[in-house]
Amino acid sequence: MGFYLYPIGQTVYTDTDGEEHIIDSSELVAGTPVLVAGPSFDEDDSEYDQTFTASKAHGPFVWVVNYSAGFGPTSINEVSFNPPPKVEVEESCEFAVANG
Repeated sequence: MGFYLYPIGQTVYTDTDGEEHIIDSSELVAGTPVLVAGPSFDEDDSEYDQTFTASKAHGPFVWVVNYSAGFGPTSINEVSFNPPPKVEVEESCEFAVANG
């Protein structure tokens, strides 16, 4: 059975002029998953990183989603968010796994 990661919600940030901006989750571009760690045993999951980006006038917004997939159900382990400098993030989108 296949699966995919997808963003949910929106990211709200304020620039240096105090103006609020919104990045809808549909604006994020998904990169190709990268294998971080293979399974130690046949029934272990592999660990992957997948990058999602949004390019805005204030710079690139980058999310790296670390997840496990393989023998067991796919699960998200961690999401790292790297906004551009000099913006204040009030809310960040989240990520989920869909089976398809």
